[in-house]
Amino acid sequence: MGQVEGSPDTQKKVICALVRNDIVTDSRVRKEAQSLSRAGYEIAIIGLEPRGDAKALELDKAPREFSRLRRLRRPSRLDRRQSPRLSRLPRLLQKPVRVSVRAISPLWSVLHPMGWRFTCAALHTPCDAYHAHDLPMLLSTWIAARLRRKPLVYDSHELFTERNAPQEPEVAKRLWALVERLLIRRADGVVVPTEGIADELVSRYHIARPVVVRNAQPKRSITPSTILRDKLPVGDKAIVIYPGRLTSGRGLEQLIAAAPLLERSVVVLMGRASPGFQEHLQEQVHCLGVDRTVFFLPAVTPEEVHDVLCSADIGVMPTEDVCLSYRLGAGNKLFHFISAGLPCAVSDQPEKRAIVVENRIGVVFKPSDPADIARAINELTTDLDLYQRCAENSRCLAHIINWEKEAQKLLDLYDRLLQRG
Repeated sequence: MGQVEGSPDTQKKVICALVRNDIVTDSRVRKEAQSLSRAGYEIAIIGLEPRGDAKALELDKAPREFSRLRRLRRPSRLDRRQSPRLSRLPRLLQKPVRVSVRAISPLWSVLHPMGWRFTCAALHTPCDAYHAHDLPMLLSTWIAARLRRKPLVYDSHELFTERNAPQEPEVAKRLWALVERLLIRRADGVVVPTEGIADELVSRYHIARPVVVRNAQPKRSITPSTILRDKLPVGDKAIVIYPGRLTSGRGLEQLIAAAPLLERSVVVLMGRASPGFQEHLQEQVHCLGVDRTVFFLPAVTPEEVHDVLCSADIGVMPTEDVCLSYRLGAGNKLFHFISAGLPCAVSDQPEKRAIVVENRIGVVFKPSDPADIARAINELTTDLDLYQRCAENSRCLAHIINWEKEAQKLLDLYDRLLQRG
């Protein structure tokens, strides 16, 4: 069992975690670090510096969940149109170069100086174990773990080789799969977020069953508020909220297309957008004439999400069936809805259906059909008995599915690897 905060420990075990993002909005990385820290481990995180609107959501100067936090400067990316290096090439060569870089991205992630900086930073961080957050960090982390002769935990946040990456060449996907096939068996522990992804990795690579640590939220009080109603002209209509990345494959175009069919509700899209994507959605909203039904709000910090959701009435997650990773994932949003005691309307996909339907906390719909999305939302807003049952079931489920219970599986794994407790 993991040690509780403040328990006696002559020397803390150090875990060095590598993550290829700015950590600002990666709630899984932060929750794992916080739980391990509270259990008596010292956590050293190596990530990237924040950029763009992420800087507005910056972490506290001394975040409690990290004993040490090192941010590496981001390099200029060769596959971007605005890259100075790329712009110096003849125009006819720019597109082939971008495509070639994407194709070798699995090797580029290590052969590029940025990859070596991650590896060197890991090697210069004294620790007792290494933790690779997702496949892009696995090779760098494995090199460090092998050279330092330390245990390695591979934390697969999604089915990375089957993620939503339509512009990635097929050769890149095959290279990522090769990296995973070669190294996953060399990891001392494998962690995944859903049973479906665990089944898939076992089937593909014939490994011992991974530890399933769901992206549940910490237990928090559910206190209704008026945060959203104070910001938006919604009247007495139900607020249906989508909290998360605004990007392709999330079903947001279909959700907006369903807006004219909604009877007693408005839709709030809250989150950071991929370049140009929010403008694309706003144009769709304007063309459909649903400016008073669909609203956009900027992202908030992970710590603020719960309070905002407690001011909504329904959570919606219209994830499209565009890739196997989405199909086998449960999604962070669903667990946020449960933590806030919200009834929810979600895509009819195996992992999501298993939670929503079996626990009777909401309804499912066909994500490709705007009429069916509207039907599901209208069921919750027009049937008061159904809504109240789903809300009560969601509040009860928050005591069963929560981060405290999920984190214990991770603590048990590290206690076993490092022979503690």
